[in-house]
Amino acid sequence: MPFPLGSSSHALDLSATTSYTPLQDLSFQGTIDHRAQTYAGFGVSSDDYSAGVAYGHSLLGGTFSSYASVTRYTSNVYNEAATGGSGSISYTRRVGVWSGNASVRYSHSAQTALATYTQSGYGYGLNAGRKLGSWIWTLTANGSENRIDSVSNSSSFSQGYSSGLSGGRLSFNGSYSRSSGNSIQSGTGLIPAPIPGPVIAPTLLILYGGSSYAGAVGYTPIHGLVLTGDFSHARYHTHNQSDFSDNLLQQADAKADWYFRQLHFMAGYSRLMQGFGSIAGTPVRLNSFYVGVFRSMHFF
Repeated sequence: MPFPLGSSSHALDLSATTSYTPLQDLSFQGTIDHRAQTYAGFGVSSDDYSAGVAYGHSLLGGTFSSYASVTRYTSNVYNEAATGGSGSISYTRRVGVWSGNASVRYSHSAQTALATYTQSGYGYGLNAGRKLGSWIWTLTANGSENRIDSVSNSSSFSQGYSSGLSGGRLSFNGSYSRSSGNSIQSGTGLIPAPIPGPVIAPTLLILYGGSSYAGAVGYTPIHGLVLTGDFSHARYHTHNQSDFSDNLLQQADAKADWYFRQLHFMAGYSRLMQGFGSIAGTPVRLNSFYVGVFRSMHFF
């Protein structure tokens, strides 16, 4: 129902955190958080309790670190509650000319919101880099998956890779990613579905999937002048029980920034191609060119 004009809102957030380090490589943390808000006579409150332990130590010429935590969350909305735990381990060391780190993480929780269910998820990450003469080459990979246990079409998955090469006045980088899962349509876009049916009606559940790639280059020919260019391409789809949408987004940009004393001169060009819908058609193309001059001023 619409709230009456002139309604007031009150919010309260209380949080306390404590930590204890009995040993150099071992530490404990604890957090308590209470939040409450009222608006037009409707009140919402939640409590969050979490405790964690972290440990790190030198191992086989590198550094090993781990973290584990448990959390209890309650809310007065639908009598929602969640109890879960998460853990992660990582290892960093240098192997020959390469230096980098790898990490894995896992989480599991039991939740209630009119229905009782459990969620689990895992993720991984890898970062590596090395020098090639006067250049620096970096590689990055990451991925994650989260699902509602024992419920079909309830998982979300994402995976991404990127690489960069930089040296002196020139740099390059590129990336690729793909994702799939289920979500709910909101005013800010698609958000992962937090709970399964019957809390969420099947007609509101949107399945999505797609992939994207991008590249960029930067060049500084003289002091104060920065030239950049980038290109990105994304193809993705969404569908539910009644509708299907196949979408395309492609964008290219070129930009020049020149910093001269207290002046900043800028010029650029952007090209956007976008298409979406269930019926294939000619994508919309937009081209724009812009210039500008900026100067910072201090009056006091």
